[in-house]
Amino acid sequence: RKKNTRKKNMATTSTPALVEEQQQQQKSTNSTPAAAQPLPLLKGTLSYHKEKKQHKFSGMWKYENSNSFAPQRFELVRNLGSGEEFTNLTTDGIFHGSFSVIFTHTNAKGKKKEKSTVITERDVH
Repeated sequence: RKKNTRKKNMATTSTPALVEEQQQQQKSTNSTPAAAQPLPLLKGTLSYHKEKKQHKFSGMWKYENSNSFAPQRFELVRNLGSGEEFTNLTTDGIFHGSFSVIFTHTNAKGKKKEKSTVITERDVH
């Protein structure tokens, strides 16, 4: 017999979209397939900065088909090569940047608190 390896005083963290997905999976029966994991949907503006020779994609993101939390900020920057024209806006290339994410943290006593953090990304294609 296996023992429960989870400690009672251990804190847990989850995103609202993950909680929503888990609730949907619990409602489904064994004969129906589990709900697909929600995909991030980015909406924003692609612009250029002449002096810095950069393309910048910034705006708001949320999980597709999910209203469990408000859209959150993101920003991705692409440094242009020496032969590239800055006015030729493209989504191809390698971007670097960050995005915000809201999550729910449950402490050891079971108290839930919504928190936000910024995630840094590199080499986004």
